[in-house]
Amino acid sequence: MLTEVRYPHIEGDRIDRCAALRLQCKEIAAASLASGVVPNGSELGEFTTLVGHAAREGVSVQTALQAVSGACASALRSQASGGDPAVIDQAVQMFRVMEVLGNLVWGIFLGRTAPGVDNRFRVRQLTESILAGDGQSRRLAAIAGVDLAPTYDVMSMMFVAAEIDGPGPHRRCAVDSAAVEAIVTSLAAESGGMLLALGRRGGTVLVPQIAATSGTSVVQRIRATLGVEVVAAAVNAEVDDVPAAATYARELVALAWGLRLPPRVFTTADLALEYQFTRPGPGRSRLKALLRPLDGSPELLHTLQTFISCEGNRRASAKALYVHPNTVDYRLKRIETLTGVDPLSSAGLMSLHAATIVDLVATAEGPGVPGEVAAAC
Repeated sequence: MLTEVRYPHIEGDRIDRCAALRLQCKEIAAASLASGVVPNGSELGEFTTLVGHAAREGVSVQTALQAVSGACASALRSQASGGDPAVIDQAVQMFRVMEVLGNLVWGIFLGRTAPGVDNRFRVRQLTESILAGDGQSRRLAAIAGVDLAPTYDVMSMMFVAAEIDGPGPHRRCAVDSAAVEAIVTSLAAESGGMLLALGRRGGTVLVPQIAATSGTSVVQRIRATLGVEVVAAAVNAEVDDVPAAATYARELVALAWGLRLPPRVFTTADLALEYQFTRPGPGRSRLKALLRPLDGSPELLHTLQTFISCEGNRRASAKALYVHPNTVDYRLKRIETLTGVDPLSSAGLMSLHAATIVDLVATAEGPGVPGEVAAAC
């Protein structure tokens, strides 16, 4: 007899839901190993209820299936640790249990058996499936009644504070979940075929190229509705190539954020040079080392960045820095002395520009910075 799992109802508490799901799966698996009988759907009422709650509260189908496989693996390891000679037969049995439970999870997440799951959840699962590249997207599209477009503008987005944050990168921000859900519902209803996976900090939007709505207009709607600025990147891709395009778009967003560029929609053409400069390798390490002599002189680094942004114009740099042009000349000479590179020569300015790009991105990089973009939804 399986023990009923009790848990506190906390709206949106996905961690508790997954923990309860894993516990119930482990009990099911242990009971099946002990009896040698694979459970059927009629005996899995509590498990069905748990999965239904998880589906309605936004747990992804991939996370639910991971809970199933992890619990079954744990139960199997417990048996194997006792030196049971029948462990191979039990492993086969466990795969059968996983198949039954996995099929039930898919059925519930597709809205076939769980009451209260409407088409919004099917579309969300479809979007996550396309982004994950798990091979289920066409099946999910048929169930959700969505015609997949041949190509999409894959847009990664990061929400940042609307106010000016000073010289550092724009401050990332989180918005109200209900507001995000409202804009997602509105955009999906108004723009046929658009798929959205947005969370409190950003996420991904797939805009069919055949759609009348452009990615830029989507960003404008989000800015106006949520009251945030949006750092976004758009990459065109065929539907089967969306996962790779989404990864690339997230990298472009992290790059634009790290370079402190004004929030807008960026494309590959906008950041091609900067993207290449920041790829791992000996070239990046060499460029990063070029500015190390300036570490103890923040005013020199700031002057160099300003000089570059003013396209090498000394007077414009002096005006932006609120100093005399002679001060700019003095600082540029100090930069040459410390780095060995002349910022007044074309080749020298190009090298220093590349080095500042690498330095800005390296400074912005920290635990979870690009990763939070990926996990924003």
